[in-house]
Amino acid sequence: MANTARELYDDLDRHGCTAEDDVSAASGDFRQVGMAAGPTLSVLAQWWRRQCDDLLADCSRISGHLDETVRSHDGLESDVQASLHGIAGGLAEVLPGVQPNLALLRSAGIEDSEDGGQGMP
Repeated sequence: MANTARELYDDLDRHGCTAEDDVSAASGDFRQVGMAAGPTLSVLAQWWRRQCDDLLADCSRISGHLDETVRSHDGLESDVQASLHGIAGGLAEVLPGVQPNLALLRSAGIEDSEDGGQGMP
């Protein structure tokens, strides 16, 4: 999702105001001949630019927030794996005859040993 927000940002930045120069030129041409459309086009172009800038800022904020969320969750997951690894080692020492939940340990990246998990570090 963060990538999608970044892609939207890039596309909007590249294409959002492509007509800005043409609108500015048309606004000037209309002003020269005294048509009210000239100032109106100028106001419209300024409004559109503000909308694009606001949306660009929102996309950037969303992308950054989601990137930070992923980094935070990765860190928490590493902490949980380390805790499970420590618990598995401690259980093997404290309860030598008890089989650990191997599925839980495998999900933490801890493989069972040949002795059925008895000596898991």
